[in-house]
Amino acid sequence: MKESNRIRNTTGLALLAGALATVLLCGACAEQTDPNSHSQEELNTLRALVVPADALITSDSGPKVGAYSVTAEWGFETKQDANLYFSWAKGNLDGDHFIVRSSDASGFDLSRSFRDETQYVKIQATPSGERLRVSVNVSIDSD
Repeated sequence: MKESNRIRNTTGLALLAGALATVLLCGACAEQTDPNSHSQEELNTLRALVVPADALITSDSGPKVGAYSVTAEWGFETKQDANLYFSWAKGNLDGDHFIVRSSDASGFDLSRSFRDETQYVKIQATPSGERLRVSVNVSIDSD
């Protein structure tokens, strides 16, 4: 390897490491100054677990911050059928320690206790032509 390439690669890695450290430090600062940032992170994580890559978002409301809870709702359409989508979403949430509380052909409710809070996820789906319309309601309640 040429010396100039080695220096360029080393410099690039150093810049990348510095940028990552800055992002992590800024994230820690934001969390200290904004108590809702934790809830927003949790909502973003939950959204990633239940909204498939092919989703067409039809509604997005939240977060709504109450005295002891944060709620959000998402609506989307997917080309997956209900069984495939439900299996995928349950698998993602089960892997994140959620427990199915109720389930039927049109959807399911899950919850988990995590970091002094209880998180609830309710997913309902209705076939619509070649697509599946899904609504997701999330609540994060302080214990």
